[in-house]
Amino acid sequence: MKIYFTETENAEQQFFAKHFQGHELQFAERPEDVPADADIVSIFIHTKIDAAFLESHPRLRLVATRSSGVDLIDLAECARRHVQISNAAGYGDSTVAEHTFALILALSRRLRQSIEAQRKTPASLESI
Repeated sequence: MKIYFTETENAEQQFFAKHFQGHELQFAERPEDVPADADIVSIFIHTKIDAAFLESHPRLRLVATRSSGVDLIDLAECARRHVQISNAAGYGDSTVAEHTFALILALSRRLRQSIEAQRKTPASLESI
């Protein structure tokens, strides 16, 4: 089975190679670099799977996104072509919540205004 991964870093490639022994793994920088003979493509947050990609990859049977979102995948076209979709449900849920609260704190403490005021403070007043 030919599995192609997009948007990977070296450590991820090593992890996948270790855990997917027995399969033919390839790593591509961009979706355009994925050959037409791919059975599975594993994408991340910038790879778009649209009708044109699916047309040029007739053997494709699974699109596995390593994120929770599937907004970059043409779900209707995948269904029409019998291409299965999988995602990492819940990926990043806690970090999104943490970031939201950090933004709320920044707003409530007027962090941006404080930073701008600091930048506008003359150097002669900083030593006081």
